[in-house]
Amino acid sequence: MGRPTIERPLTATERQQRRRLRLKSNLDEEASSIGAEAKRSRRRSPRGVLSDISNDEAAPATARVAAARALLAQPKPPRRRKAVEDDPITRRALQIAAERNRSIN
Repeated sequence: MGRPTIERPLTATERQQRRRLRLKSNLDEEASSIGAEAKRSRRRSPRGVLSDISNDEAAPATARVAAARALLAQPKPPRRRKAVEDDPITRRALQIAAERNRSIN
């Protein structure tokens, strides 16, 4: 007869890893039961999250107001410049083309 094996207690990291795997498998099972594949959450911008909260009619009014105030308090992101403004060669080519069109008409 062999010796009985004694299992050592799990470390905190091992418990977390097992819990993550169990939660992920539960999510996969639930998604497959409704005919969808489990999607990993993607990163979202804080502005997008606040915008969603402020526009959600099901959210409490205090949460909507707080989200709207936070949106107003954030500085607006700078606008992207057009490609024409970024490239001086393209800008000059468009100027020459515009001058030719004026001289033809």
